[in-house]
Amino acid sequence: MGLYRSENKGSTWEELKTLLDLPAEVKRNWKSPQPQYQGHVRHIFIDRANPQILYLSIEHGGVVRTFDGGETWEDVSQGIDYFDIHKISNDPVRKDLYFMTSARGFFRSRDPVRGWSRIENNGITRDYFHDFMFLSGQPRVMLIATANGSPGHWNRPGIAQSAIFRSLDGAQTWHPVGDGLPKSMDKMVWALASPLNDPVQVYAGYGQSDKGQAETRKMPTGLGAVWFSPEVGSSWREVKLGEVPAVRAMWIACC
Repeated sequence: MGLYRSENKGSTWEELKTLLDLPAEVKRNWKSPQPQYQGHVRHIFIDRANPQILYLSIEHGGVVRTFDGGETWEDVSQGIDYFDIHKISNDPVRKDLYFMTSARGFFRSRDPVRGWSRIENNGITRDYFHDFMFLSGQPRVMLIATANGSPGHWNRPGIAQSAIFRSLDGAQTWHPVGDGLPKSMDKMVWALASPLNDPVQVYAGYGQSDKGQAETRKMPTGLGAVWFSPEVGSSWREVKLGEVPAVRAMWIACC
C-alpha cells in the first residue's frame, strides 16, 4: 500500500513513505480477503480549514490520520470492529464531528483518537455503507448510499437491494429517498456527488461490480447508470450517457 503527493498539480509525484512507519500491529490489518490480499487507501479526507490534516480510509485496514501533512501518522480505528473502511469526512458546520462508513457499519466520532460509535439505527434498513455527502441549506441535508450484505453476497436473490437514505437533523434520523430510481435497486449506488455552484443538485453513480466477489461466483456486471436529483434527493431521473459500466466514482465540475 502506498500514498503519493504532488506539489505541482500532478506533474510529478513523491511517495509519503512515512505512512509505512506506523507500528507493525497497525499495518498487520492492511490486508484484503481478495487476491492480491493487500489493503489500499480507499478515500482521502483533507481538512478544508487546515490541509495539513488528512484522514485515510483503508480498505481493509482501518483509519489513520496526520496533523503535519504526512510527516507522522497515527491509527484512529478504536471502536471499529471490521476494518473495511470506505469514506470519512467531518461535518461542514460542526468540524469536530466526523462520520465514517464501512462494509459493516456507519460511525460517528467527536474525537477519532478516542474511538468511534455506531449510528446506523433510527431509520436505516440496510447494513452495508458506502458513499455519503453533505448538502448545504436549511435544514442541512445528509445523504448516504447503502445496501444489504456486502459485494461478496450479492449473488443471492435480490442482489444488492441498495437504497439512498436522507437525514435532515444531523444523522439523528433517516428516511429513504428513491422516487424515480429503479424499483428493484439490484445494483449498487457507489458514488454521490454535487456541483459546488448548486448544492441542491445530486448525482448518483450506479451499477453492478464484481468487487469483493469470489472468483467462483462472480455476478455479471452489466451496464451502469448515473441518476440526477434536482432537489436534494427527493426525486431522480437517469442521465442519458449511453452504455457505461458501473459508475464507481464521480466528481462534478463547475461551469
